[in-house]
Amino acid sequence: MHDEGALDGRTIGVVTDEQTPEFVAAAEEGLIPTLEELGYEVAVTTTLPCPEGDTDCDQQEAAVQQMKDAGVDFVFMAAANLVGPTFVQAAINLDFHPQWAANGNQVTDTVSQFFESVAPEWDGAIGTSTVFANPDDLTEPAHDCNETIEARSGEAYEPGSDAFGFAAVTCLLFRTFADAAGGVEAADLDQATAIEAMEGLGEVELNAGPPGDLSADKHDAGNYLFVADYSAEAGEFVQRDGEPVAIDGQ
Repeated sequence: MHDEGALDGRTIGVVTDEQTPEFVAAAEEGLIPTLEELGYEVAVTTTLPCPEGDTDCDQQEAAVQQMKDAGVDFVFMAAANLVGPTFVQAAINLDFHPQWAANGNQVTDTVSQFFESVAPEWDGAIGTSTVFANPDDLTEPAHDCNETIEARSGEAYEPGSDAFGFAAVTCLLFRTFADAAGGVEAADLDQATAIEAMEGLGEVELNAGPPGDLSADKHDAGNYLFVADYSAEAGEFVQRDGEPVAIDGQ
């Protein structure tokens, strides 16, 4: 987004929620410091105490009003899946219409269904993800994993669907662990040695796109992001044309 100028002149807000501390940590330790390093000011950061799906939580509209008063016009939705639609509805109620951005699980077709009630407002939201991609981007290991699942369970998933992607991701996680554990003597295998072995794997195959890599300083294998835009007409995020974006130095 920075390279494409999508954040130029924007007043930025970030939404997280107390129910998912891992999302809060990702925003506080990754997203916000990176934005600041790039020269942007995050005007408002709000961590909602509301349970997922709570449509009567007063803090939703209070947080929206705070962003509106601060002139926020670009919001990173870094809250859990069901918090997003209720926060967007609160924004509609207060006539607050920023550019929205989402990441990871929130750009899947499955979670997009939760946003159906606010689809016109969510239309044009920018989404990024490391693994969920079009059929042409899927890797041979992803297909191999799904063929194994079909052979053993009878379940066959459509390439490009969330089910196909989740099945491949889970399978590849097990395979990564198995590859790492296979290099450790059985008597020495424990949590610490397994982690050390995975950190030493180097390049690993992913569900979609180019291979990733693991190291002692890098526990997320993805090296590329796919960029998509939510289409209210399609009811899902539509991947942009072109190659995935390299995440240098991460």
